[in-house]
Amino acid sequence: MAKQKSGKAALSKPQVCAQAIALRRAGKTCREVAQDVGRSIRWVKKWWQRYQSCDSLEDMPCAGRPSVLSSRAKDLIRKAKGKRHQSCCRLSRRLKNLGEAVSKSTIHHFLTEKLGLRAYRRQRIPRLTKLQKEKRLAFSKKYAKMTPRDWENWVFSDECPLYLFPTPNSQNDCIYTDNRMEVPPSEQVKFSTHCMVWGAMSSSGLSELHVVPQGTTINAEYYVKNILQPVLLPILTRKKKSGPVTARKMFNRRAEMVFVQDGAPAHTAHTTRQWCSEQLSGFLHKEEWPPNSPDLNPIENCWGILNSRVFHSPPPTTMKQLNARAVREWGNIEPSVLKNLVHSMPDRLRAVIKMRGGIH
Repeated sequence: MAKQKSGKAALSKPQVCAQAIALRRAGKTCREVAQDVGRSIRWVKKWWQRYQSCDSLEDMPCAGRPSVLSSRAKDLIRKAKGKRHQSCCRLSRRLKNLGEAVSKSTIHHFLTEKLGLRAYRRQRIPRLTKLQKEKRLAFSKKYAKMTPRDWENWVFSDECPLYLFPTPNSQNDCIYTDNRMEVPPSEQVKFSTHCMVWGAMSSSGLSELHVVPQGTTINAEYYVKNILQPVLLPILTRKKKSGPVTARKMFNRRAEMVFVQDGAPAHTAHTTRQWCSEQLSGFLHKEEWPPNSPDLNPIENCWGILNSRVFHSPPPTTMKQLNARAVREWGNIEPSVLKNLVHSMPDRLRAVIKMRGGIH
């Protein structure tokens, strides 16, 4: 769509409308008029049809009752766009303090129906220090040239808590009905029992899911003896490219395998690093993986999938059920999902570089 030349003074809306009608009457097509006046073809058609039906460009009188919102109120509501802490309740109170009694439903209608806006929940992300952003940016630039194929030799690991009675997502935990009394309450447990699980993933497979016994602290000794040695080490000798996802070969070339873990104390302890040096062909040292970077670890998406499937109705009611369902659903994660997650690493790095180390 062509724009008006910057050298000309900007025309008012009535002037542009009159100019468009004059050009149409002179025989030009809607497309040609749109290019001349710098508007869309749809806009030209709308005003030409109005001129033909009414022989006028004046707005028709509005039907129905007049708006309860004054010009000042509308301006105040418009200024709320893109700003934090601007709920309909707060805007209603601000207008009341200015002497205008406007309900929050009226404000909501103006925001959604008149301005075409909708409310979005702010994404919760870790607060990053300047040093953390610098490390994230350095890591992303270092590996920015790697292709999705290159990332297929990387094995990502992490722990995740699973709560027996998790707090539901209030945005998704809703029931459509015409009677509020039919909606059952959502019972919440203040301090829910939970377990910790550990897993590893690559583009082609998963490790077994290790469930940490309740009351057990994952220190370096436990991590090496109960997780790395019996769970991680066996994946190095896998040969099958098909079958259960927890039994498949997890990388193309063992000599190029890179093991990734975050900066938890058990992961960075001397005992752990010594074991990794002796048993693994490659792993990221504690200085290499950037801190506070869940957006860079694709296994975080696996935890999200696991949580949604474990607590699918009917949810587990005992720890035994929770543990069994977690192990079962972990093995049900599709290989195509794993491949897509690992192949997204170049995009993840580009996003960090674009944000100069921040999280989008």
